Amino acid sequence: MATKRNAKLAFPFAAPTAYGLGKHGWVTFTFQTLTSKLESQCFAWLEESYVAVAPKSLGKTLHSKDSKARG
Repeated sequence: MATKRNAKLAFPFAAPTAYGLGKHGWVTFTFQTLTSKLESQCFAWLEESYVAVAPKSLGKTLHSKDSKARG
């Protein structure tokens, strides 16, 4: 079965994470400079990653706090 390519690897500052984690979809970003727009996107990716691996109760807590802060 072919694996789906991680779209984040298309960025020039992205590379599969070392120590075998890249084969499981983990991506490492290395920046020279970071714009505010890119910083916001990075925080969204961090949240997405955390929710994916955190216990469900903690992930839900993060989303409820985040939606209250935005809304």
